[in-house]
This record gives sequence, structure tokens and C-alpha cells, in this order.
Amino acid sequence: STQSLILVYLHSPIHRQAGELCQRFLLNPSMLDFLTQNNGTNITGGIRAMGSSIHTAQGSSLSQQLSAASFPCLALLQPTSSSGSRSASSSNRVGNNSSSNNNNNFISDGRPVKLIFKAEGPALMKMTSSQLLNLITATFQRHQITVQEREARRIEREQEAELRRQQDEEYQEALRADQERERKRQEEREEQERIQREVEELEKRKIQEEKDRLDRARALIRPEPDNVKGKTTRIRFQLPTGQKLERRFENDETVGALKAFLILHFAETATSDQDHVIKNISLSTNFPKKTYDEDEKTLQESGFCPQAGLMCQDLD
Repeated sequence: STQSLILVYLHSPIHRQAGELCQRFLLNPSMLDFLTQNNGTNITGGIRAMGSSIHTAQGSSLSQQLSAASFPCLALLQPTSSSGSRSASSSNRVGNNSSSNNNNNFISDGRPVKLIFKAEGPALMKMTSSQLLNLITATFQRHQITVQEREARRIEREQEAELRRQQDEEYQEALRADQERERKRQEEREEQERIQREVEELEKRKIQEEKDRLDRARALIRPEPDNVKGKTTRIRFQLPTGQKLERRFENDETVGALKAFLILHFAETATSDQDHVIKNISLSTNFPKKTYDEDEKTLQESGFCPQAGLMCQDLD
């Protein structure tokens, strides 16, 4: 595991107590149990043990990296990032020959490590196996706490990042929903405005058409003439309501002028916009029964002179 501490044991084979020290420190049953139980299989890591003679290439390299001055030398190394670790445990000093190194070193596979505990030479040889195990255990426990805190911070960062991602997704989804609602509202507003414009345009056209119709009717009507024998005709209209209406016209005025007169009369006498205004008019007589549809004929040509009674019908 990349979280595991590395226990390094360096010795010199020519040292007369090399075998005894190795037996006392590394092959002690308590030490073996501790190393077996903490072999790095849990999430907080463990301890990986490695030993080497200083007369080998690996041992010589480790000796230089650890600045070992005397042997045997036992050190605990903590893996770090390449930029160094600020959370490494404080180094433990044991006797005058124990030391710490604040610089990063590299183990044989190239990964950077930090020295957190070192005991060497006479200081290490004076220690009992129990004392050494207690020191290593305490250092390992501090390391576990550090790893657990680091793992907790990592999980917290991941959870915060996931929460931010979910919140961002929810925000984006809400934003898209708001934009879609606004788009629909805008479309509805535009549709309502279009319908309103069409209604207004239709109303304007109706008003203009009515104005034009009345203007055409006014253009056909002359002022009511005085009663002049042989030149004027009195017309009595019977309206669809039963009301009677009389007016004089000149003999050369047309049937269309009679209808125009009635059109203006109905338009001017309407009491409200809801009243039905007669626009399509038919004129007829009862005796003889006849309908007058030729608007271009004069009153004289139609036989209305000097007077006539006409019935007005609403063709609509």
C-alpha cells in the first residue's frame, strides 16, 4: 500500500553481534506478530519491512540516503509526494546516535519517502526489543491517525466535489426548465399579441369598410328638394320594424339613392354598437307585387312619380 510505512534495517555482516541483534530486534515473536498484523492490507496502510547489508549496492545506497553513521541502523520511512510531506510525524530521537533527517529520500523503487524515526549504533544496541517495539508501535499509531485524517479529508473533498457537481447539475436543470418556461411564456405572449393585432386589424378594416360604405351612400344622396310639381317625388317607406318614413327626391334620382338614404337612416338611428344595422336592402311594392333591384334606374323610369309607397326588407 502507498500508505504503508517502510521499516529499514541495515547491518554490517562483519559486526560480531550482527546475528544476535537481528534475532533480538527482527525475529522477536512480538515484533513478528506486530509486522504480520500490520502488513499493509488495511486502508490505513501498514508496515513493510526490508533489510540489507551495507556491503550490497542497495544497502550502501540506503546507508547514504539515511546518513547512517554507525550500525546496525533501523529507520522508519513514510512515503510522501514528490514535493514533500508536511504532515509527516515528528522524528524520534533515541540516545546520542539517533537522528532525524528533514530531507526527502527515495527508496529503491524510486518513490519519495521521509524519515520519521531512526536509531543506530550504540543507542539502538542499548534498547530492548520491548522498548524498540513500543517506539515503532507509537510511531505507527501516529502514522495511522495521520493517514486516517488524510483519508477522511480526501473523502470529504470527494463528497464536497460530488455535492457541488450534483448541485451544479440541479442548477443547470432548473435553469433549463426556467428557460423553457420563459420560452413558452414568450411564445404565448407573442401568439396573444399576434391574435390581438389580427383582431385590431380586422376591427380597423370593419370600421373602414363601414365608413367607406356610408361615404358611398352619402355620395349618392342629394339634399331633400322642395316640393316642385313634375320634378319631385314623395316616397313613403315602410320599415321592417313597422315604422313609416317619408322623404322627397328629385325625379332623376335613382333607386340606388333610395337605398342609400335608408342605409344612412339605419346607421344614424342605431342606438348602440350591439343594435342590428340593416345594410343589405331590398325595395318592393305590394300592388302590384314588384321588387326593384335595378339601382341605376331613375325614380321616373321606375314609375314612382309623383309618389309611391315602398316596403323595405332586410335581405340579411
